[in-house]
Amino acid sequence: MPALALTDHGVMYGAVEFYYACKQAGIKALIGMEAYIAPRGMEDKEGKIDSDYFHLTLIAKDDIGYKNLITLTTEAHTRGFYYKPRIDKDFLKKHSAGLIALSGCPGGELPKAVASGSETRTEEVLRQYLDIFGPENFLIEIQRTDRDRTQGEGKQLEDRVQKLVQLARKHSLRIVA
Repeated sequence: MPALALTDHGVMYGAVEFYYACKQAGIKALIGMEAYIAPRGMEDKEGKIDSDYFHLTLIAKDDIGYKNLITLTTEAHTRGFYYKPRIDKDFLKKHSAGLIALSGCPGGELPKAVASGSETRTEEVLRQYLDIFGPENFLIEIQRTDRDRTQGEGKQLEDRVQKLVQLARKHSLRIVA
């Protein structure tokens, strides 16, 4: 592979070691993080409302993006921590320069909106992320995992994947598997 990404959950603990290992192997290192997006504000910490979160994969395109990832994970731990190190969309928008975002695993806000069956909600969530990153920096992420199949979610998984592919085509967005 010419390039490889590392996206630790909520942190960047492995970024430096990963970067040097890739460099030594002649592979382009893509530094990222799977961020936890707070459903409301990152500083809201109210019981059952704010203990949930959405996944969003972020990858640095350049030095600006790398510095923004550091800011995002730092603030997620110091200001947004509530069960997990969380950020919100407002903070993310202020620090989105130099970042590519992937819509996330099945725990992402967009895949969950798709799974809900609400086209209105799906379009609203997509519009929010396109506003933050722009269509050139927001990719639709699809996954087919054995874990989903073994948990009896094979049909739902395939339906969600197909709907995400259709959504990407409708909005001329790139897809990453």
